[in-house]
Amino acid sequence: MKKRLYPLMLAATLAGGCAWAQAPQEKTLGFMGKNCEFKITPKEAYPVRTDSEDVDPLYDGKSSILFVYPKELPTDYNGCQTMWDQDGFKRMIFEFEHGVPVAVNYLITSCKIWNDGESWDRESAPCINRAKVDAIVKKFREARPLNEKIPQEGDPRGKDYMAQAKPSAIPKGRENCALPAPPKDAVVEPVHSMFVFVYPKTMSDNYTGCQTFWIESGDKMFSTYFDNGIPVIHETYRQGRLLKSCEIKENEGIEDKDGFACPSRSSEINTAKAYSNYSLSDIKVPPNRDPRR
Repeated sequence: MKKRLYPLMLAATLAGGCAWAQAPQEKTLGFMGKNCEFKITPKEAYPVRTDSEDVDPLYDGKSSILFVYPKELPTDYNGCQTMWDQDGFKRMIFEFEHGVPVAVNYLITSCKIWNDGESWDRESAPCINRAKVDAIVKKFREARPLNEKIPQEGDPRGKDYMAQAKPSAIPKGRENCALPAPPKDAVVEPVHSMFVFVYPKTMSDNYTGCQTFWIESGDKMFSTYFDNGIPVIHETYRQGRLLKSCEIKENEGIEDKDGFACPSRSSEINTAKAYSNYSLSDIKVPPNRDPRR
């Protein structure tokens, strides 16, 4: 099957660390212990400057601060160690059983950790090995206080971002713009070991409404608003809340001050046309990974 246009955007977003909702927790992570289900970044989270893959496996060349909790783990620890970014999103979660790292959840996928070499997730995508996790945990434990003041807007600790969610720029009441989950006839695209669900599959030339992308957890990822067949607004979501909203222009690769790329009008039209050729029977999705209803 040909790769569509959006997987390229998804890959770029994953590498940049500015993407979407966390993977469904029950798929790999057992969450047997404590410190695994935070709704917000705890006030006790410890700030660590990341400037290499030695601290952040998703490092993209841009130095930033991660907020880690708990900083130090007991020898026989059962639970999670979580890292949040400066926008208050969970960037990565390590799960431990009796002090041993057994699973990792990073952005949109999760996998089991093996003793030697690299483990592999459910669709043969490389994961992180146990030695790497141990090295990262050690760096967190040995991290020294930062010699810098963290600006208030870049410190998510104790903040309920869901209560301060940005309002959508998409007009209210438009067709398919407020769907709580992907409908039964949403099409499926496998991306980075996960399934992405797209609806509607086909739009008329004068369609006014939204085309939306969801991940397995049922969380919205992207939504594009079309006005009389022309894409005019693109919105990116992560962990259930609006991350970015932009007005779609003709130019390619428009970026804001945070490096967020807004798609061009032509790329949105081409993407919509590509999904219209999808067959609903192309890909079989296990029931426990299918949020369509």
